[in-house]
Amino acid sequence: MSASMFINPKNWHQIERGYYFQAAMYYPSDTKQPLRFLTEEDGSTTIQVRNGDFSPIEVDGRKKSREQEVVMKFKPRQVIIISNDTFNKDRNFEYVQVVPVLSISRNNKNAPWYNKLIQDQLPGFVFINKGKYDVEVDVTEVTSIHKSLLLEKQKKVPKERMEFISSQILELLDL
Repeated sequence: MSASMFINPKNWHQIERGYYFQAAMYYPSDTKQPLRFLTEEDGSTTIQVRNGDFSPIEVDGRKKSREQEVVMKFKPRQVIIISNDTFNKDRNFEYVQVVPVLSISRNNKNAPWYNKLIQDQLPGFVFINKGKYDVEVDVTEVTSIHKSLLLEKQKKVPKERMEFISSQILELLDL
């Protein structure tokens, strides 16, 4: 599959709940203030590092949200689609809900939290053994992304692990 195939809404029918995908995801470190803003002066665009001014502006006597262009870093990351297939495949719904998948390094296998993770006793996280390596799914970071940010469909998450992911999300949201 082409890494840009999900830019075209005609391919959205291939987006399915419970599958791993590579997606273009922003770095969490870039989501803290100060941000990097694109600014235009004298016909040239520059990047300015500062705290954002998100106060409303007045337009025709009414308050309006202030639009700002922010520069962020993105890189391919593995995610799992958790949203409903009715919405995933529909061209009228442009966003999907995902949870990030994080690799577990050998060093982390000695960490105190690792045994809790593999025994499904670490709230907010789900362990998955992928054969060559282990991963953790961070259900505390459920996020919505535009479908065009999906890069590549991969394999299906084991049913039992997907059910546990769902149960962890329900617990997190206290539903």
